[in-house]
Amino acid sequence: MRLFIQSIRFTVVGVLSTSLYYLFALFFQKLFVDNRVVASILAYCLSAVFSFSAHKQYTFIGSTGSLKGEVIKFMIVTTVGLMLAALIPFILSNYDSKYIYLITASIIPAVTFVLMKFVVFK
Repeated sequence: MRLFIQSIRFTVVGVLSTSLYYLFALFFQKLFVDNRVVASILAYCLSAVFSFSAHKQYTFIGSTGSLKGEVIKFMIVTTVGLMLAALIPFILSNYDSKYIYLITASIIPAVTFVLMKFVVFK
């Protein structure tokens, strides 16, 4: 039952975080004159701050790790996600930005749930 509740909460936080990522990416793309990689990286970093706070306080409430350890592990997971956030738009640079960001926003949450559940907030 706990895994089910966590997966629902993760989805809620993920949808909010992903929505923030998408909006920030579009905003930063306009700000940085169509540089999709920079836009994606900045958007990912901002949404990661929200994500850690929300997952710590809402999704994985009963985690037993120290805050310092969780922050370090979260930063590693976030770095993996950040690399994906830079790599995916780079690889797909010939496609429309809206699709690039939607693809990026679909892949990263799947990878990070597994890592957060079994590595960060175990």
